[in-house]
Amino acid sequence: MSYEEVVSSYNYQAPQNIDFSLTPLGNRQFSFSFSSFDGDRVNGQIRYPQTEKPSYPVLLGVSAMGRSHER
Repeated sequence: MSYEEVVSSYNYQAPQNIDFSLTPLGNRQFSFSFSSFDGDRVNGQIRYPQTEKPSYPVLLGVSAMGRSHER
């Protein structure tokens, strides 16, 4: 592949509507989902610490392709 072909393969238009949804699970936990850049559905969860604060540091972890169980 040429350099131009490689670079062009990474060019895409971000969707206008990612169809984001957020569902409370209780105990400061939420489930979320949205449509990714390639149209596949992304599912995840976020859990806040029990101590309530105005803000929290965030570490984002992304698992390998094909892995969908909770971590």
